[in-house]
Amino acid sequence: MLAIVIYVVAVVAVVVIGLVTVGRETFAASQVPRPAVFELDEAVAFVSAGLDGRTAGRLTPDDVGWILTADAAQFVDAADHADDPGYDVLDNTVAARRVMDRLQGERRELIDEHDVTAVLAGRSRYLEAIGAIGPQAPDPDRGAAGSA
Repeated sequence: MLAIVIYVVAVVAVVVIGLVTVGRETFAASQVPRPAVFELDEAVAFVSAGLDGRTAGRLTPDDVGWILTADAAQFVDAADHADDPGYDVLDNTVAARRVMDRLQGERRELIDEHDVTAVLAGRSRYLEAIGAIGPQAPDPDRGAAGSA
């Protein structure tokens, strides 16, 4: 009988320790902000869903993906222009002109600057939604006010 009581107490203790540990780790993980990761397929769906009727009727998801990919290349190119204050990758008008410069062949005839600007506005909304741009999160090491 004593062995059964000890066994039950041990099992309960193991379960409680496990639940406390899992709960603590879950809480700690929920307090750490997720990194903002640009997922092209997710971005294409998000941007396509928010396009105005004119642009949505003209562009396929492949076109939206191509524009987003061409725009993403500008973010890579921005590293080479870090000292150039005029190289603003988030200014949709400037970015649209750069994407239009990359258009060639049949796509050049089918996509106009309004379409590109609409997709880039959707890209900005997507980047805000995933937390890649927008207000800066407080630094946990410096306190909520951000001052030392």
